[in-house]
Amino acid sequence: MFDEADLHGMQALSYRTLAEHEPSAAALAQHHAGRALDLRADGRERSKIFDYLSLASACFIGGDPEQADRYARLALVSIGQTSSHRTWDRLREMYRLTGRYADDAGIRELRAEIEETAPPRAGLRGV
Repeated sequence: MFDEADLHGMQALSYRTLAEHEPSAAALAQHHAGRALDLRADGRERSKIFDYLSLASACFIGGDPEQADRYARLALVSIGQTSSHRTWDRLREMYRLTGRYADDAGIRELRAEIEETAPPRAGLRGV
């Protein structure tokens, strides 16, 4: 069941993680997440959420909060109905990255929406 979209999704996550230590990797993470989304088959909603969260995180790291906000909101649209512990873990990691942009009104609104959407067990308080 592992296909090319999954490979790009994993590469996006790997480069996103690397980008926290080497910000230039954010562009590679964005590329692979975008490619994963292009290839992702219908019915793979949870995988799409992961791709959106990787893409949003890479955009936050790469200094593009406007694009990050867009992809984070796409993830939030379906996260409630297709969530799992892994989904909330990835959302928490992306949420942490929003802190750098918390002075921006749009990002403050996004943070509030994430806090409202996430269950208490997601551990967003104090992030």
